Amino acid sequence: MSKPLYLRGFWTDDKLQFDADGHPKKTYQTGSFAVSGFDAEKVSLAGNKLKIDGERFGLEFTPEGEAQRYPIPESSKRDAPKEQVHIEIEGVKGGEFGRALDAIFANDLAELTPSLPPYWQRFAASHFRPPPAVVIVQHDLVKMKPNVAVQPMGAPRDSESRPMHVGAGVTPPKVVYSVNPDFTTAARHLKMGGMTEVYLWVGADGTPSHLAIVRAVGLGLDEEAIAAVSKYKFAPAMLNGKPVKVDINMDVTFQIF
Repeated sequence: MSKPLYLRGFWTDDKLQFDADGHPKKTYQTGSFAVSGFDAEKVSLAGNKLKIDGERFGLEFTPEGEAQRYPIPESSKRDAPKEQVHIEIEGVKGGEFGRALDAIFANDLAELTPSLPPYWQRFAASHFRPPPAVVIVQHDLVKMKPNVAVQPMGAPRDSESRPMHVGAGVTPPKVVYSVNPDFTTAARHLKMGGMTEVYLWVGADGTPSHLAIVRAVGLGLDEEAIAAVSKYKFAPAMLNGKPVKVDINMDVTFQIF
């Protein structure tokens, strides 16, 4: 209560049921973590079930990468009610719900980071920082509990050659086929847009790969930007008349009209 939580499974359904281990009792629709925030408002016990009611909130990211929370309305109409989420959890003997709650909810974005898709890891490593390391003193020994390091998206495997950079004789690739990204329901209801910056490699055959989010918008729009750019086709970059692999950044803009 009175603290923002995040649904670990990124579930977008508004009625969710879980067993005593925190496993969903059926298959629910999923979406972006940026629309999976939960503010608990009411908790009650009914028999062997814990019932939790609250509001869903979404995340919008500033150009500096700071997350800002917004309750998501049910529609784009003025004064539309906020989207409500109802959660039921089956308890175990003795009314213990801790294990299930830990499986369902994350306390912050740093806890969610290991579950995020690879294209989010680069952004998360820079902006979703975990709490400082904890010093544990035991039997006169001091041990540091390190934070988990996140491998940035786009790092090449040992067997991959690194891309070249545009410039110094390398001409940039050109888009020959593009796809318009979809607008998410949450962004439409909140009337919010913005610009996602995507890092990618463009191969010598003009295909994109190694996509990663550099600057985020939130509200599920960044996932739509990645989905769209992954379908682009390019005339490849050239060096001395030959196609070469390069890395570039692209902006994908979302505007409300």
